[in-house]
Amino acid sequence: MNLDDIQNRRTNPNAALDQLPFFIDRAWYEANPNALNDPNLDPTTIPDPSDAANVMVNPLILASLNKIAAATPDPNTGTSSEGDGSNARTIAAIKFKTITQGLPETSTLDDFYRYTIAQLGVDSQEAQRMKANSELLAGEIASRRESVSGVSLDEEMANLVKFQHAYNAAARLITTIDEMLNRVINGMGRVGL
Repeated sequence: MNLDDIQNRRTNPNAALDQLPFFIDRAWYEANPNALNDPNLDPTTIPDPSDAANVMVNPLILASLNKIAAATPDPNTGTSSEGDGSNARTIAAIKFKTITQGLPETSTLDDFYRYTIAQLGVDSQEAQRMKANSELLAGEIASRRESVSGVSLDEEMANLVKFQHAYNAAARLITTIDEMLNRVINGMGRVGL
């Protein structure tokens, strides 16, 4: 029962209720844009949304906030009053309603919501851990690649000095052997010829 229904029932207790559905089928509305303005339209014939992609709020409800359901009629008297909160309590009770469709086991919306949030947290933590591990591996691979292919200027300079000393030593050795051969050949010749 919406606010208009409550006010109409105060003046006429037998007044008919609007019975406007809050959600309607978007495809039906787009195919029949003027149907909601027809005074002879029976609100109970307005189709419910066929799927989640076709859900839309009834434009007649959006046109007047007084069309939003505020109370549920008392089954004994058929009347309601503003602010009885029965619709809010009914909506809040949905949280603990048992659901059997679309879930692996019977649970409530609250259980499903908590499970989804917890699973999101676990998945997020695992993704962060995998990211940190991947960055660590990438850093280790880059370090090893640098150690194999990289050039160390200090090491290259030390090798250059070492090879230069080795070259000088080899040059002295050859000079010494050349002098020895020269002495043997030229200085120790045959006597008396």
